[in-house]
Amino acid sequence: MSTPDSAPPATETAPRPGRHPRTTPVVGAAVGAASLGLLSFSGILPGPLLIALLIAAALAIPSAQRLAGRVLRMVPILSALAFLTWMVPVRQMPHGDFVAAAIGCALGYWVTRLASEHNLRRLWPRIDLVDLIAVPGVGAVAAINLKHMVFAPTASAAADFFALQWDNSSHSFIDVAMRHNGVLIRFLPLSPDGTKYSFTEYPAAYHASAEAFMTYLLGHGTATASDELLAFVRTTGFLGVVGAVVAACAVASLIGVHRNQLTAAIGAGMAGSVMIAGPGALGLVDGHYNFPFTLSMVMVAMSTVISMPRVWNPWRFSLLIAAVTCAAGSWLPMGVLAGVMALGIALPLERRRWSGTTLGMRTCLAVGVLGAAVSAVQALWVIQAVPASMADAVGGISRVLASQFTFAVVGVFAGVAWSIWRGGRRGLRFGVRMRHAVVGAALLGLCGIYVGMALNQWREFGQVRYYAAKVQDGFVDLALVYLAMTLALVGAAWPAAE
Repeated sequence: MSTPDSAPPATETAPRPGRHPRTTPVVGAAVGAASLGLLSFSGILPGPLLIALLIAAALAIPSAQRLAGRVLRMVPILSALAFLTWMVPVRQMPHGDFVAAAIGCALGYWVTRLASEHNLRRLWPRIDLVDLIAVPGVGAVAAINLKHMVFAPTASAAADFFALQWDNSSHSFIDVAMRHNGVLIRFLPLSPDGTKYSFTEYPAAYHASAEAFMTYLLGHGTATASDELLAFVRTTGFLGVVGAVVAACAVASLIGVHRNQLTAAIGAGMAGSVMIAGPGALGLVDGHYNFPFTLSMVMVAMSTVISMPRVWNPWRFSLLIAAVTCAAGSWLPMGVLAGVMALGIALPLERRRWSGTTLGMRTCLAVGVLGAAVSAVQALWVIQAVPASMADAVGGISRVLASQFTFAVVGVFAGVAWSIWRGGRRGLRFGVRMRHAVVGAALLGLCGIYVGMALNQWREFGQVRYYAAKVQDGFVDLALVYLAMTLALVGAAWPAAE
């Protein structure tokens, strides 16, 4: 029989307060990073299965409450992380594996933390009607529309598609050169004949993501030219699907729109359709694959600016910086537009919007400085290599219809007018209305730039040339998604929705 003297002292058996919650998430993060990082590096899993696992792991990270919000946050942040690794000129760096390790690190941290809190249900996102439309709905329609790319059965079928557009050779060269050397083309030594390689100045944010998915499909070993061609076509189609889903999620994740699921779902579907079958698909048709990706990043910036109730929110601030950085690193003029829109987070000028924790403020400042530095370096590279006369360059590009351009202009004016007249009177805050108007004003500024370029080129050359036409296409795509955002916000502000 035990006696009181035989019992161990209470101080020896009592758990030490605070020790378990502090150490367990750190250990979980390390285990998660090692697990997914090594799994990606080893090439044990088939490429499609590895990609599916990484997507599921990324969407299990509770970065947002809803599924569409998680997609909106993880795609730009992980794309920016992939781009960031390429700014370091270290050859044979396993860039995609670092992204996989980052996903595992974040997931491991949250799994162990939520397990200690007995709240693992937070790993599963909330899914409403608008989330079903924006993610699986738009994704399925986009994949069917791009089935000749995403599901290209053989290298012969991929070659048939490859031969349709000259720009396929350019983009595939960039992806393959990055994959073979592990550094940006600009960091490579001179070619054997003593000249520089082509595309040293080309923005590489889009290609950083493309190279990662190509490596997930092919592994780190050598691959035949046929296998690389097939992987290039499949990856390009997959990123086209991702761009359409991100556009839909940009609408579905707007603040307050879930009050009216119907208008939110219609707006998300409209945004996705712009990128699938509307003018947003022209980039995929013409072989300008980085352009739809760039536009989707600008759409993320638009959605984040409108929905940012406080400035020092680490998740939202990091998302905004990631979107601007990816846009600037894929097509610089659109990166400038996204940066101008980002200034709208300062409005309205109220002290309470600038409150936050010390850690949150420091995180936002660090992310902001890093993003600004990467964007500035990328801009400097482009400006140094591209002459001003490039704006008048001739090139093949599909043109948006005049009716589409007119409708887009009217849609932006209507959205700005609604923000001023009606937007915040019921259901929406004044700040949401103001930032929505700022985004619209930035789009009208882009429209004015296009009109000025077009008139100047028409007088001088008798035609509107490549880059002016591309600016017009970008404006129309963004304006139509802005109109979809306006529709969703109107539904959220409607009295019957309250």
